[in-house]
Amino acid sequence: MRDQLVSRVTAAAGLLTVGLTVIAIGLFASMSPPTEGDSAQSVATFFADHHAMIVVALYIAALSLGFNLAFYVGLREVLRRAAPEDEWLGSLGAIAGAVFIAVAFASFAVAMQLSFREGTGDPNTQRALFDLYGFVLAMTGVPTAVSAVAISAVILRSGVVTRWAAWWGFCVAGLHLVSVGSVAHDGLFSPSVFAGLVAPTGFEIWVLMLSILLLTSGKGEPARHGT
Repeated sequence: MRDQLVSRVTAAAGLLTVGLTVIAIGLFASMSPPTEGDSAQSVATFFADHHAMIVVALYIAALSLGFNLAFYVGLREVLRRAAPEDEWLGSLGAIAGAVFIAVAFASFAVAMQLSFREGTGDPNTQRALFDLYGFVLAMTGVPTAVSAVAISAVILRSGVVTRWAAWWGFCVAGLHLVSVGSVAHDGLFSPSVFAGLVAPTGFEIWVLMLSILLLTSGKGEPARHGT
């Protein structure tokens, strides 16, 4: 019964993480945010014109990270109970996930500063801070990749949920390692596109997948081969 409760609470935290992230990304997308290739004045104007909605989107994104932390802690417990011999990998996954969340919060603080000042001041400074936001967000790729690999390794070894979730986790790790090197001024491999949209989408799909599997597997016991 206790194992089932841990699985359900972990799954609920994961579903809330995904839901809130989708809302936050949707709000940002609806404002047509600037990219690294836009002019300094365009960046300053964006934060001046969308002050209130940016604050709301960042608040929702911050809440999603809070639930994400709960998801990591709960998932670590599920993995520990299913595969005690691999506890160190589960702990590594949770710790790396917490580091990813801490770095993401730092990037949100930069974006909040831009919104708080409503684009006032030197536009070049505003664009420099916007670039900083993008690059700090991109740096979350390393701890996220470590977390995804560690957690997926436990899943693959233990079969706590169906193993194809582990293979998608390895893909998520690859996406995030690519995102760290996404330094193009525009296009797919710019920080705002790959690190800000492509890699996070892959991650949220993985969290959603794990959450659903935890709910359907019930007690978090090793899944049968072939399921």
